[in-house]
Amino acid sequence: LTEDGLLRPSMRLKNGRIYSGGSAEMVEKLFGVHSESVCYIGDHIFTDVNVAKAKMRWKTVLILRELEDEVSAAASGKEEYERLLLLLKRKDRFANVLNHLRTELNRHNMGRASIVDKMQPKEIDVAISRLLVSIVDIEAQINPFLFT
Repeated sequence: LTEDGLLRPSMRLKNGRIYSGGSAEMVEKLFGVHSESVCYIGDHIFTDVNVAKAKMRWKTVLILRELEDEVSAAASGKEEYERLLLLLKRKDRFANVLNHLRTELNRHNMGRASIVDKMQPKEIDVAISRLLVSIVDIEAQINPFLFT
């Protein structure tokens, strides 16, 4: 960067300055380094990273600006994601118990051996009702995650 604020090729290194232009060979010469000592950071996969790696055998790092928003969003939504997973797992557990209870009730009604043989019909109805209410409540907590 020149004193008048323009980017121009330079062959003189000054501490704290920005350099533009030149070539990879010039960079190695100016810094007195060889390819194994250079790590090049760029934001264009072909002109920056691919050429530096293939031609000069430099170590390379690619900056993906397009992913910055996605990475940031993913990090900020981690707590919500974990809460959603917890709710989904809880709903699945309740639904599994409900399905098991209904299956056993059907077995009982068909005259087959069932775990509900040891329960009163009122107990079974109350258990099913409580499970349904719990599942509806969990779904109400899940919906904002899905429709925002």
